Amino acid sequence: LTCEVRMMRFAALTAAMLLASASLSQTYSNDFEGPVGSEWSSAATSVFNGSTVLGRFDNGTVTLTLNGLNMGDIVTLGFDLFVLDSWDGTNGSYGPDRFKVAMDGVDVLDTTFSNVSFYTQDYPNPTGTGSFAYQTNADDKDASAGGTLPNGYFGNSLYKFGGGVNPSFSAIAGSSTMTFSFTGSNLQGGSDESWAIDNVKVNAVPEPGAIAVLAAGVGAFLAARRRKQS
Repeated sequence: LTCEVRMMRFAALTAAMLLASASLSQTYSNDFEGPVGSEWSSAATSVFNGSTVLGRFDNGTVTLTLNGLNMGDIVTLGFDLFVLDSWDGTNGSYGPDRFKVAMDGVDVLDTTFSNVSFYTQDYPNPTGTGSFAYQTNADDKDASAGGTLPNGYFGNSLYKFGGGVNPSFSAIAGSSTMTFSFTGSNLQGGSDESWAIDNVKVNAVPEPGAIAVLAAGVGAFLAARRRKQS
């Protein structure tokens, strides 16, 4: 092959890489309707409201570990959180009932939830304090509170992070591996207060600066080639 043909092929390949990098690509998703893989620290599932979910859990941490990322990728996490039964939110006697999410050890959610009508919760403040009514920002709730979920013990609520009114979470990948942790704390036990997750989605996209550098390289090559042909 001549040098010019090789360079043309390189330009075409680089342009294809640029197009692929510029569009968001889903790297992982799981609705738990099939077997739970080794990427999860727990494979415990149950059926809630007709769907298979990961959980129920109470106090403790469940982790998801994903490989194949690129350092500098912008990684976005979305999932459905089921807050089940008598979570007491900010109450100091029976709570505070907390749920935390961390991406590579950095907390992106650390807040309290309440299903009890006379106790407040910190959420929708994601990592601080608040005094919001129970089930604020819930995408669905128990039937007794006007939703479609089973009533449970005092109540149930569903928060769709990355869907509906609740935002997803993002972090920069520091290496090819990222760990996502989900933690419940200060709960009164699975028969009283528990949680589950479903529809986990993780997306990764190169940091905008990397895309700009790649685009500049392709543009410079094509400009030089046009000058040569003119």
